[in-house]
Amino acid sequence: MLVSRNQSSKPTSLTKAFPGVFGAAEPEADDKFAPCCQRGRFPRLRENLAGLRHHQSVDRKDLQMLSRIRLREARALAKLGMSDGAYYPAGYSVECAIKACIAKFTKRHEFPDKKRADSSYSHVLKDLVTVARLERVHSEELNSDTTFRKYWNTVQSWSERSRYVLTSSESAKQLIEAVGNPKHGVLRWVKLHW
Repeated sequence: MLVSRNQSSKPTSLTKAFPGVFGAAEPEADDKFAPCCQRGRFPRLRENLAGLRHHQSVDRKDLQMLSRIRLREARALAKLGMSDGAYYPAGYSVECAIKACIAKFTKRHEFPDKKRADSSYSHVLKDLVTVARLERVHSEELNSDTTFRKYWNTVQSWSERSRYVLTSSESAKQLIEAVGNPKHGVLRWVKLHW
C-alpha cells in the first residue's frame, strides 16, 4: 500500500507532503485561487479526493455534482481558448449525469445484476441510456424536440477517446452548447430523470 492511513482516514504521508491540500494549512474561504473542494463548496467531493483510492466508489449525488463540475470546467477551458481540454469534460458531464440515473435504480443491500453492473461501466452514451432505463422517454424527447435531437446527435459523437484527439474550437463550442443549453440541452433532459 502506497499510502498509510490513520484513524481519521486521511493519508498521513500525503498530509505531510502536501499540507495545503490534505492537512493543516487550509486556504481561506475567500481564496479565489484555491480549488473549490478546499474552500468548502464541495465537502463530500473533498472527502472522496482525500483518500485517493483507485477504486473510490461514488454515489448518485457525487455523480450529479461531478456532472455539473465537468460542464463548468468545459466552459472555463473554452473561454480560455483551450478547445482540446474543453471538449473532453463536456462529454463526461453527460456520462456522469446518465450514470446518476443508473445509480437512482440501485437499491441499498441489493445484489446487482452482473450484466447491468458491467454495462454501467461503458462510456457509450446511447448504451448508458439503455442501462438507465431511459429509452422510452429518450425516444419521446427525440421525436418531440428537433433541437434536442440535433444536440443529442452532437453529444452522441463524443467518446472518452477524445482526450487523445485535437479538437477545433468550433467543435468544442458545439458540444458545450449541446450539453449545456438551458432549454434544449442534453444535460437539462437527463436532470429531469436523475
